[in-house]
Amino acid sequence: MHLGDVLSILPIMSAAYVNAQRSGFQVIVEKGTPTSDVEGAELEAAKRVLVFLKGKIGGDQIQALLADEIASANTYWHQLLSNSKGQWTAVEAQAKAIADPAILNSQSFQQWMETAGDGYPNDLIAGHPEIYLEEEPSNVIQSWGGGPITQFSHDPVPRQSFMPDLPDWNVTATVSQTLRDNTSFSYAVSAIRDEADGFGIYFAVYLPGNAPEGRIAGLRSYLTVECTNWLRYAYRHATLQT
Repeated sequence: MHLGDVLSILPIMSAAYVNAQRSGFQVIVEKGTPTSDVEGAELEAAKRVLVFLKGKIGGDQIQALLADEIASANTYWHQLLSNSKGQWTAVEAQAKAIADPAILNSQSFQQWMETAGDGYPNDLIAGHPEIYLEEEPSNVIQSWGGGPITQFSHDPVPRQSFMPDLPDWNVTATVSQTLRDNTSFSYAVSAIRDEADGFGIYFAVYLPGNAPEGRIAGLRSYLTVECTNWLRYAYRHATLQT
């Protein structure tokens, strides 16, 4: 079975699971991990397995396995761009860690970022299950909320006219997300800020203007998961340095 076949089966498996839960059937844990924590424990186990498998397969083989999916994604984005007439749609996520500002702050976050992408797998890859490869800034393979599996680079650009000012934030990156044929298929902004009771992070990705609602919702979910994980990983890194 090819990797693409496995990926296509996963949504069906998820749907079957959800439907089973809606039938009125319920399981109560009487001994073991509390019922309310079972789903979280399963999620953490799944994330560990994904990171392990990505590490065993390796970045080069991941790229080879996904070659067909990446080619299809290139076609998808070119078609979307051709119908968008230069318009862009913002998809945003923002999160805050309530933490001791002496531990998690702009300086400690930037220190985490300096090594977060080292090795394979790494903290950036662990930021979301749909990150297949993250060799910043020049080689990234991701899918966003079940969207096309895309290979691209992050290329620094000036703030674009369709991007808002962020006067209360420290903008850490403004980039074009660029296909391997040098086509900019989206843009992204990331920003951070120190707060009295913690630390905040902001992500925005700008999709072609006629992106379907499902693609927008999937990306919003993706960004939300990623920014919350980045806060957790940055805090973990900071506590290990103290």
